[in-house]
Amino acid sequence: MDTQLKGKVALVTGGSRGIGTAICKALAEEGMKVGINYRSSQEEAVALAKIINETYNEERAIILPGDMGKSEDISPLFSALDEKWGGADILVNNAAYCPSG
Repeated sequence: MDTQLKGKVALVTGGSRGIGTAICKALAEEGMKVGINYRSSQEEAVALAKIINETYNEERAIILPGDMGKSEDISPLFSALDEKWGGADILVNNAAYCPSG
């Protein structure tokens, strides 16, 4: 099935772990370039970007640090994607804060 996503750019907030990782992999499989946002899990983000880039033998993923709870961290994410690939076509707002108790 052609999803018409090939060549598009996505920013996936909270993309370095859990559901975010699966989303990043699925979008890359569709031919998208992916900005993997993370707040505290840099090692996981780096590992995921490496897996995606090596799988497709091209740079389809970059890591983008930032805390979605801080407004000053948001604009740099989009600026980085704009500089790298001309902007974002899709935003997957996956980052979440789930306090327990």
